[in-house]
Amino acid sequence: TTSGNKLTIPASCAIPKCCGAGESTGRHVINHDKNRLSTLLQRSSVSSAPPSAPPSALAVPIPRTPLFPFPPAPSVRPFPGIPFPFPPAPSARPFPGIPFPFPPAPSVRPFPGIPFPFPPAPSARPFPGIPFPFPPAPSARPIPDTSSAQAPRSFFPGIPLAPAPSARPFPGIPFPFPPAPSARPFPGIPFPFPPAPSAGPIPDTPSAQAPRSHHFFPGIPLTPAPSARPFPGIPFQFPPAPSARPPFPGIPFPPISVSPVAPPAEPPAVTIPDSSGAYLDTLEFVVTVGFGTPARAYAVVFDTGSDVSWIQCQPCSGHCYKQHDPIFDPAKSSTYAAVPCGHPECKAAGGQCDSNGTCTYKVEYGDGSSTSGVLSHETLSLTSSSALHSFVFGCGENNLGPFGDVDGLIGLGRGQFSLSSQAASSLGATFSYCLPSHNGTQGYLTIGSTPVSDKAAYTAMVQKPDYPSFYFVELVSIDIGGYVLPVPPTVFTSAGTLLDSGTILTYLPEQAYALLRDRFKFTMKQYKPAPPTDILDTCYDFTGQRAIFIPAVSFKFSDGAVFDLDFFGVLLFPDEATAIGCLAFAARPPTMPFNIVGNTQQRSAEVIYDVAAEKIGFVPASC
Repeated sequence: TTSGNKLTIPASCAIPKCCGAGESTGRHVINHDKNRLSTLLQRSSVSSAPPSAPPSALAVPIPRTPLFPFPPAPSVRPFPGIPFPFPPAPSARPFPGIPFPFPPAPSVRPFPGIPFPFPPAPSARPFPGIPFPFPPAPSARPIPDTSSAQAPRSFFPGIPLAPAPSARPFPGIPFPFPPAPSARPFPGIPFPFPPAPSAGPIPDTPSAQAPRSHHFFPGIPLTPAPSARPFPGIPFQFPPAPSARPPFPGIPFPPISVSPVAPPAEPPAVTIPDSSGAYLDTLEFVVTVGFGTPARAYAVVFDTGSDVSWIQCQPCSGHCYKQHDPIFDPAKSSTYAAVPCGHPECKAAGGQCDSNGTCTYKVEYGDGSSTSGVLSHETLSLTSSSALHSFVFGCGENNLGPFGDVDGLIGLGRGQFSLSSQAASSLGATFSYCLPSHNGTQGYLTIGSTPVSDKAAYTAMVQKPDYPSFYFVELVSIDIGGYVLPVPPTVFTSAGTLLDSGTILTYLPEQAYALLRDRFKFTMKQYKPAPPTDILDTCYDFTGQRAIFIPAVSFKFSDGAVFDLDFFGVLLFPDEATAIGCLAFAARPPTMPFNIVGNTQQRSAEVIYDVAAEKIGFVPASC
């Protein structure tokens, strides 16, 4: 459990019953990791290219209607007899006899015979003989001149006029004149008159020659509207709309509707149990999968540092070690096929062939062990309902070295032959695992996307050209009990940090490890020290302790992500016969070219490898 900056193992979890990682095989940790390092450095013996991400979702086109409505245009309004197209204007209103198009203006109202444009006048307009001030009116209403029976058709003949949103010059009145918000006093017209939001009818004047209609344009029905547009011969009255949609006779005006587009479905995922390989005499973690048709179960190690998967195969022409399950016999499977020598996959595996024209493979490990045999195709069953057909793997006929009792290996590296790469097209370019906190419980391995968790902390997946199959992260600092190690980030980033499921311990730069060890010792003074075990130099005897309190440890990455370690990610119990626990970290040997975060630190957390998005996520306390 976690309490502040302390991690606790309760009294109910008997020591060393709950102790993880090493247990009875803990004495082999150091030799295992030394061999593991050599293996990582030479594991490029089978070259392969990194997998490609699955194709992105296709854009779904939105259907378009050939009729009206169509996407709104600010003011384009084609009408018979008026040149079209013309430039958009917020409120342009063309009239017969007036040059068109003309520049847009907020409230332009051109009139025949009056020069246009004219300057804006936003405010009051005092005139001789007209009471002043007078009430404002929101919008202009030009009134025909009615002073004479022989008045010209133009409202203001002979008066030069510059553009203005609401200017209304009249004969005998000096122009231009000071602005007025909206007042419009005219001789012979009742004043004041009520404001109107838009163009509307004007009371008839007493003149004999005045227009008979109360509207500016005889014969055109006109009602006020936020976006009124009177045009001769065109019925006028339509509801206001945020953006103008010109009405056309005979064309329906239904609303636009677009059917929602469903997001692309997530590819399926397959989850199988994993467990410690202690019962098979290995310190790595194993899963059980099926090979062949009919499928036969085999317990194999899964390894993020390997690409080629393999199992031991009959007839064992070279050598096969003793394994947990019966050795696979290709002759008893209806779906087995050897990869021919000229196949592209043979070239990717090194292009070696035997005298029978079949492709061969060989992988050598750092401890001197090796596997070689026939590169083959077979059906790999992950569960009873999920299988990968024509899965490329090595049918090992000559297998030498201390592999324990495992039946083979499943590679999860970035190369094209790994399980994760071969499953990317059907299950997605993502996999994850949770390594159980101690050997008596199970975790899981998932191939495919996992449900999104708000507890996941993601950091960037870093690629190194010298190690194209490995998964690197950019560790920059370590926090122990709220104390951040006082080392610059370059101490970690200069060499890079490998995330590996096959290495037991975490190996840090010597300077960083010394500071971590000293701080750990400072917080563990209440416990009895125990002799070191090789490079495990910080150990304690917890015999008789009902609970163990240790400082919490977390890794911090360059992009701000934080990975909080579990209790069993900090302490390693090498021998189940004693209650000796050791700090599960070590100084990086001079021959190690990079830092490594081992599987002890990853215990109980779900580690998500999103290869398509180039990121790695951590979800603590997942198993």
